[in-house]
Amino acid sequence: MEIDVFTLTIVVGGIMLAISQALAINSYVKAIYEYGRAIKEATFALVIVLTIIASGSFIYLLVRNAYDEVREIYVTSPEIEEEDTTEEDSESIEIEEPKEELPQIEEECITESPENEEECKTNEMPKKAKIAKRKNITITLDADKRFFRHKELKLEEIKYLLAKGYRISEHKSLSSNKKEKYLLKPRFNESENHCFVVYAIAEFLESNCIEVSLFATVKPDLTFEINGVRCAIEVETGNKINKDRKCILNKAEYMKNNFDCWFFVVINRNCVKKYRKIGKTVDIRYLPNFLKKLVK
Repeated sequence: MEIDVFTLTIVVGGIMLAISQALAINSYVKAIYEYGRAIKEATFALVIVLTIIASGSFIYLLVRNAYDEVREIYVTSPEIEEEDTTEEDSESIEIEEPKEELPQIEEECITESPENEEECKTNEMPKKAKIAKRKNITITLDADKRFFRHKELKLEEIKYLLAKGYRISEHKSLSSNKKEKYLLKPRFNESENHCFVVYAIAEFLESNCIEVSLFATVKPDLTFEINGVRCAIEVETGNKINKDRKCILNKAEYMKNNFDCWFFVVINRNCVKKYRKIGKTVDIRYLPNFLKKLVK
């Protein structure tokens, strides 16, 4: 079958036209897809912007509401009268505050002796305060005693002793073996535990009509006499046996040469054996019973 050239040309042209249209349609579809994608991204960005705006508006409303509430509380109302000041040209608002009666102050005056009462009376209270009543409290405590039971003191006496340099601490009583509060004033070279034991022993001996002498240097901590027997007690915390053994040996030698009966009282039970190698030693835990037997 012979094909006419014209017909062949038309067929080929139609095929080429169809291909070109297909390519055009493909490009249109691609353009529409890209456009839709751009619209989608723009929409997402718009949502984010609107969300930020909405959040900002909400925060603004909260701040504005809080500001209005504060303003209602602190800003003066129109009913308050305005007065012109002569010193400045600006206007000022005066708010009358409710007048409160000043509290009546009860003054306590602590004196060491009746001689100081006159000085206490001359102390002036603030001008605006109304003095209702004065309490003149006389303190008769000996501030040099260095040893007081907390439960035996009044509040004013405790304040007085604290002002004199005393400290509050807890220790086991030699009489009851229970923890009690004490007010102590250690000497320059001793700890609170050492101070308590020394003065607790002295108190026990004095309660049994035994005169006691206290020392803080070369001599033993306590010296006393029972039925003509000269006795000495050296209280040790246990810290010195390792640091300055020579000092302990010298103290033991001094007591051996000058007293008929002497012994160490050691607070740290872990060091008792070390002191027993030097001389007679009493563990702090067994001290109450030992003292009771000693004074019989």
